Amino acid sequence: FQWQYRNLIRSSDQAHLEVIAEQQATTFDLFIRERLVNLANILKDPSFEGTGLEAELPAILETLQAASPAFVDLGFVSRDGLMTHYSGPIQFEEVVDYGEESWFRTLSSGDRTSVLTEIYRGFRDQPHFTIAVRDERGGRVLRAALSPESLSDYLASLEGANEVHAA
Repeated sequence: FQWQYRNLIRSSDQAHLEVIAEQQATTFDLFIRERLVNLANILKDPSFEGTGLEAELPAILETLQAASPAFVDLGFVSRDGLMTHYSGPIQFEEVVDYGEESWFRTLSSGDRTSVLTEIYRGFRDQPHFTIAVRDERGGRVLRAALSPESLSDYLASLEGANEVHAA
């Protein structure tokens, strides 16, 4: 009886952890998809023709940050990989060239219209991950850096998160 009881408790605990892990994975996926939709909607804005929204980039970033504090910065990247417009916490002294970055090459190849990177330090030398969406009309890319800390805080606020350690 004790052996069966221990096995039952053990399998119940395992099933519970699997449900929490699945829930967090699904939530993470939805979180990222929402951020990609945020960027895609900016590019699909009817007022965005040519250089329409670049001048409004700080206001757009502020709106995105109100929707999700995970957004750190926002920038437009030309077809050749040069960041043409930027809004964020730092001022770059030189032109930032994403031409050799793997995420930019993936988007430039034309196979995909969006990309999500692993966490890396990047040009700001701060841990972040990049999401980017290619404008199919003009070929330019709208990229944003997301804070892994904000995502971690968000996942920690979910039901059952205090029962597990997610990494």
